[in-house]
Amino acid sequence: MLYLLDLVLPSVPPQTIRAYYLRTIPSLLAVLDAGADNHTEGSTAVARSTLGAIETLILAQDFAAWKSREDNCVQRVFTGYIMGSGTDTRPKVRKRALDAVKNVLENVPASPSLIHPAAEEGAMIAFHIVEGQFGQRKGRGKEGSQKEITGVHSLHLLKTVASAISWPKGNVRELVELLLKLSSESYDDNVRLSALEVFQVIFTQASEEMDATRLKEVLEVRLCPLTND
Repeated sequence: MLYLLDLVLPSVPPQTIRAYYLRTIPSLLAVLDAGADNHTEGSTAVARSTLGAIETLILAQDFAAWKSREDNCVQRVFTGYIMGSGTDTRPKVRKRALDAVKNVLENVPASPSLIHPAAEEGAMIAFHIVEGQFGQRKGRGKEGSQKEITGVHSLHLLKTVASAISWPKGNVRELVELLLKLSSESYDDNVRLSALEVFQVIFTQASEEMDATRLKEVLEVRLCPLTND
């Protein structure tokens, strides 16, 4: 049934989806909550279809719905469930969530602004998830390895968000400093490569001269002491 819902919803008129959003979304969120600790093949298929249905519901919402702060409002569902699933341990669920994150952020609802209403909050959440993952001391053995894997997943989420929006200017310096830290030899190759991939996205997105200059200044400040040593 969830597969059919995911398949049919994109053909439903947006105004109908908006009218039934508050009646539909609680059931879908309950499905994700119920399967969060169940990693069987069947649960993976259920989670993917559920995320697809939620994505369609979110894409149909207007600007006013994004600004709402009621229970199960669009912004909270997007950041809490769609973005939250972007670091899921199940690869297929994680990929489905990351695709949804990118698709939602690239489709800005009609409004006076060209910036998606979830762009800044989404960027900060992705940033703090990465910061939190690597702010903890690494464990040893299997526990440490799992933390490293989860950290790489969080960097993939950060990369997805960064590639879909123009990164908030006020947080560029913090982001670059975090990425420089993760690009150092203190971390393994997977972490360093993932951090450099985010760097590539940020530089590619720096289309305005001011943004490019800002990034250059931050890098010079951070890299010059290393050169002098």
